[in-house]
Amino acid sequence: MLDLLVMSVDNNDEGRTTQAVYDLYYKQMYATAYRILNNHHDTLDAVQDAFCHIYKTEHVFTDLNTPQVAALTCIYTRNAAINIYNKNKRRAKRFVLGHEDIEESILHISDESADLERMIVCKEESEILQKAVMMLDDKYRDVIELKFFYNMRNTDIAEVLHTNINTISSRLLRALKKLKEILEEWGYEPTV
Repeated sequence: MLDLLVMSVDNNDEGRTTQAVYDLYYKQMYATAYRILNNHHDTLDAVQDAFCHIYKTEHVFTDLNTPQVAALTCIYTRNAAINIYNKNKRRAKRFVLGHEDIEESILHISDESADLERMIVCKEESEILQKAVMMLDDKYRDVIELKFFYNMRNTDIAEVLHTNINTISSRLLRALKKLKEILEEWGYEPTV
């Protein structure tokens, strides 16, 4: 993708500065982003975002071989990398929180005691719940995952699945009912 950006800049008189910045500072920019992200693909995304920002603000880059330009490219890259890092962190946190929400909604697990035995029981219940969710039909599993794993509102789920909100609400109720039936069939008594 970065190559496409640079190629489009090559064909554009306005983008010559961006091409020159690429030629001079790409390796430094890559190293800066990699120190933050520790991931090749995310690093490439950060460098690409930085170059998009450089392209938009080319007028700032007058004399390319100055310490100020080197510092500015470093700042653009660092900020892009930090944005990606934070986005990845929020995504991971959302998944963990969503997972906890579904457990509470179905099994009403209370986490009042933090002793090792209770943590093991919670982990086992979580694994059982995951297996039960996997047994649902796709349309129910999708609604459960979007609602509880990704913390999406019903309106957002309806938009993602290209259906109306009433359908989502009824699928969610049916999915929770089916999960309860599966768990009861396996000998678990979820409290409602």
